[in-house]
Amino acid sequence: MQLEVHRLSKVYKENRGLLATGFNVDKGQRIAVVGHNGAGKSTLLKLRKG
Repeated sequence: MQLEVHRLSKVYKENRGLLATGFNVDKGQRIAVVGHNGAGKSTLLKLRKG
């Protein structure tokens, strides 16, 4: 396994920006992040270990 993410979430002062999510990406595998406006796509991609 190349990348494994568990229970990733983002909370802003007044509301939740990203509900807890998780996924696995194997070596050589490609993924796409799709969803409606406001679904948390950009929030997911901007998150980093803090």
